[in-house]
Parts: sequence; structure tokens; C-alpha cells
Amino acid sequence: MKQLIIIGGGSSLRLPIQDGLWKKIEGLYTIGINYNYRHFKSTCLMGVDDAFYTKEPIKNLPLLVWGFKKKLNFFKIHPNTIPVRTKGGYSGRDLSKGVYCSRLSGMFALTLGINLVDVGEIFTLGFDFGCNFKTVINKQYATHYYQDEFKHRGSGHIGYYSIRSRMANDFAVYKEEKKVKIYNVIDVPESHISTFEKINYDTFYSKLNKEVLDQDKLRAEIKNKLKEFQV
Repeated sequence: MKQLIIIGGGSSLRLPIQDGLWKKIEGLYTIGINYNYRHFKSTCLMGVDDAFYTKEPIKNLPLLVWGFKKKLNFFKIHPNTIPVRTKGGYSGRDLSKGVYCSRLSGMFALTLGINLVDVGEIFTLGFDFGCNFKTVINKQYATHYYQDEFKHRGSGHIGYYSIRSRMANDFAVYKEEKKVKIYNVIDVPESHISTFEKINYDTFYSKLNKEVLDQDKLRAEIKNKLKEFQV
């Protein structure tokens, strides 16, 4: 069965990382999101943040799949990039008019991940949609696993995640998906996303196919599957 791991930035990743997460998923089919590239070499990196794309030193990574809402002539597109159009509404597996969602990189990666896997399993890591109120880093609640290493504009900001109806509306659309089983892998704090079945890391590791995959072959497959949606 085809499996894909999508790595978010939630603070729930802190303990799994200490317990050797990166080594345990090395060589598997993985999508990193935004700053994850600083800690792990994923199959490809995805995101929708314009400022991140233009300012971070990511032009030499093996593969980027990036969502743009503005016209591409506003940006210098790196040669390792598959640029795709984003949109606000969900259209299931139909990506012809854009990829959901233009607001959050995690949902953008999940929408593309469903299409890339087609039939199989997706495991989301660090999809907390909230913060750890028991942990304060640099006078801010812990929202991201890398928060004590560097600061970015989303660190400690909990306003977006405080609106539970937003979470329900944003992720509920994935209930329509029938061919890909999506697992929300959780630790502390527990994810607020209730759309997907929650499993702990021990269960996650027990479900993983242990075969080391050819990363270049996977990247070629991503390019081939997304070429018709490239802008």
C-alpha cells in the first residue's frame, strides 16, 4: 500500500523528534512543510507563503511544490520549483482551477498529497491546529516545534487557531475523500483536528512500510503527476 508522510510544524513534534523521529522516517515518501527543510531532507518541500519562498535559502533543495495566489511575474521562480495556482474553496481531487488551500500550507500539502497517493494512506505529523498552553518559549505559547531555535511571524500566534469553527470548516472538506485513509498522528499537545482518525507514534511506526524508497524516482513521479497543473 502506498504511504505518504506530511510533516507540519506543530509543537507536538518536539518529543517525537527527541525520540529519533527523523531517523525513523528517513528514506520514506515524505512531504516537508515550510521550515521543516532545516531539520529533515524530505522528498519534496511544499508551502504557500510568498515571503518564505522569496527569502529562505531553498533554491538548492531537490524539489519544491509551491502554491501561488498572485501572478508569477511578481516572483523569481527557482528552477527546482513546480509552481501551482491556489484557491480558497475545495473541489475534491479536481485541481484544474487551483489547489486548496491558499491560507495554510498544511492543507495545500494534504490536498496535493491525496492526488499524489491516489490510493493508500497519509500520515500527518505536527498538524496540531493549536498550541501547548503548558509550554512557554520566549514569552510565547508553544505553537511550533522549532520555536526555541528561531522566530518567524507565526510563532506564538494563536488567534487563527482559537476559532474552532474555522478548524471544522477548513478540514471537514476532507471527509469526502474515500480512497486515501488519513491518519492524524498525535502527541502533546493533542491535535484539535477531529476530522481524521488519531493515532499515537507507536501505532504510526508499526504501520509504516520499512522499505527505503528511491527519492529521485519519487520526485520524478511528483513532477509527472503535477505537470498538467503547473502554471
